[in-house]
Amino acid sequence: MSNTVTLQVIADRVGVSKSTVSDVLRARKSKYKVSQATRDRIHQTVKELNYVPNAAARALVTGKTHSIGFLLSSRTNLGLANNYFASILSGVQAAAKEKGYSCVVNCYDMSSVKDFVMPSKVRKKIVDGIVISGRIEEDVLQMFVDSGLPFILVGESTDFTVDGILSVARDLPVDWISSFEYLAKLGHRKIAVGGLETSLGCVVFQKSIQAFREQHPEYDIEFSSYKSLNADTGIMNIAYQQGIEWAKSSERPTAVVGHDQWCVGFISAVLDSGFSCPGDISVISSCDTDLCRWFRPSITAMELPLYQGGKKAAEVLVDYIDRSITWMEANRLANQIWTNHELVIRDSTGPCANLKKQNIKGKTGAA
Repeated sequence: MSNTVTLQVIADRVGVSKSTVSDVLRARKSKYKVSQATRDRIHQTVKELNYVPNAAARALVTGKTHSIGFLLSSRTNLGLANNYFASILSGVQAAAKEKGYSCVVNCYDMSSVKDFVMPSKVRKKIVDGIVISGRIEEDVLQMFVDSGLPFILVGESTDFTVDGILSVARDLPVDWISSFEYLAKLGHRKIAVGGLETSLGCVVFQKSIQAFREQHPEYDIEFSSYKSLNADTGIMNIAYQQGIEWAKSSERPTAVVGHDQWCVGFISAVLDSGFSCPGDISVISSCDTDLCRWFRPSITAMELPLYQGGKKAAEVLVDYIDRSITWMEANRLANQIWTNHELVIRDSTGPCANLKKQNIKGKTGAA
């Protein structure tokens, strides 16, 4: 393997941009349409040049501890008690046990590079690899790349410019667009997305709106958002207050999409304010968890195999550490883990009602 083989070298050989090569290798939708012939040329060039990201090549440590780490962002609401991340962790631990590895679990603030301190077990190579989940800043991510330790991201958007990342990530714009399509068919024309906790999430939301409008010019949808960029007080509390604001507003969306905890806080405020769900507002969770199944009304949600995703991600990581698969094989397998998502229809969604002023007169927001 030549250390001079980079994404730019591959891009120049094929005659495309570096970002296009990155999108194809990570199975992401490119900004520009990429033909199958071009995709085939990229993969063939990668094979011919025996491309492996420098960071991935450096990451294969020689002395093994037969231990992997699970690192969760401490900025995650409820931490390891969060059902979303707890399910991923359960899968990681199951895979580690089956592979003969132990699993070390810890939480660190990865949302700000100025506050981040590299875990000692990573610095000292006490673990052979890491599964990372939760909010992580790109500069912090680069620090993990520079550490030379294999890692895989699970459950978070991975639209980063950093090269050589293994990731198991949903295609969030596709999921949002599917939700928008379902709500539009129910007659909703004012749709909001809630629980946007990062600037990257806001950017992805705008791209999703643009893509939806390009795909469905027949629908005249008014989109808005409920941002939660400072969620230190707890996302459910923030969502509850946003639900109160919704109840007091005269120009309110008739449907919202957000993650499970945000939906629970929002619906609680809606009900406490004298409104009904789905009579006055339809709600969709972007991920299906126990909260969605057991809350009342039960919440329509996007199916996402969290346990299976964590398990398969850890299996890919360990197989790569053990050199059972190459980096390219690991990358391909990781990209195939979360591909097919469908809405699980429950009680929180229904046809859009024509809310007339006389029908809502007298309904007030809770203090």
